[in-house]
Amino acid sequence: MLEAIGFIVLLLTVGEWLCGKLAQWPEMSFRLITLVVGLFLAVGMTVGGINQMMEPEGDSDMGWLFFLWAGLGVWLLVKAVKG
Repeated sequence: MLEAIGFIVLLLTVGEWLCGKLAQWPEMSFRLITLVVGLFLAVGMTVGGINQMMEPEGDSDMGWLFFLWAGLGVWLLVKAVKG
């Protein structure tokens, strides 16, 4: 029980510190949010598209739509890293 409370306090402290640092650099926080969203789209939509294409009753047209969103995620990742 004590470990859980310590872990929660640690997460709150790190979160507060990170929010304070990101507030100092608005451009960096925007880039970080773009990076996280792009990573989510790239990985999540690729897995979803593969799953959609591999299912026996899956719709291949819907699978390609997943890959379109994954491409948008990769574009966001590149834009966030390049600046």
